Formats: sequence, C-alpha cells, structure tokens
Amino acid sequence: MTWVAVGLVAAIILGAAVYFFLIRWLLMARHGRLAIPCDEVVELPAGEHVIHYEDAKRWRYSEAPEVAAGFSVVVAEAESGRRVDLAEPPSPTPTKTSGKSRIPYALLVLPEPGSYRITAQVGPGAERPHLTIG
Repeated sequence: MTWVAVGLVAAIILGAAVYFFLIRWLLMARHGRLAIPCDEVVELPAGEHVIHYEDAKRWRYSEAPEVAAGFSVVVAEAESGRRVDLAEPPSPTPTKTSGKSRIPYALLVLPEPGSYRITAQVGPGAERPHLTIG
C-alpha cells in the first residue's frame, strides 16, 4: 500500500513538472512564433489569444523581465486591412525558461477565424526577439 502512495505522489510531481516546464511553454506559442521585425500573414482560429514578447536577454531571477524598448505590434485582417484592437493580457506574469523570457504583451480577441497580418518592430538592444501567439 505504501508503494502505491509513493507511486501516486511521484506521478503527480512528474506530471506537474512536465506541464510547467514543457506543455505550458508550448501552449504559449501554439499558433505561431515569429522573429521580430516581422510582417507576416498567419491563420488564426476565433477566440482569445495571448501575444507574448520573447527574447534571450539574461535576467537574474531577482529581476522581472521587461519588454525591450521600441517594441510594437499591429494586427490587421489580411484582406481588408482593418486593424484588430489589442487588450491587456489576462496575466502580466513573465516566464523564464532555457535562457528565454516570455512576457505577456496583449490579448487578441478574434470574433472569427481567418488570415491576419501581424507586423512587429523592436528597438536596438533586443537579443533574438520573437513574438509568440498562444
């Protein structure tokens, strides 16, 4: 009986670690990862999507990662060119994993699936900047 309890606890700990370090990180970029600067057309489903700013700047764990100066994102419908409004992200908590930081930047709410043009820029000083959509 003790072995069953130990096995169950070990499975829960392993499952939490896999989710925290792998699955959650992949979900943040499930709809795309674009190198910045970019001007790309991507297919997105309807619903809420969080746009993250990602870079490889080294932050100490006592420091909170910040979006690089000059970072901007514009999302528009590919065919009509009509801009889509960006809202505040649901959680401003950044994540740091494997030498990369991902910072929630905006919430993108799409009423219908389709093609969207994403244009992003960043100022000098950013280290391997990317934009992820998840």
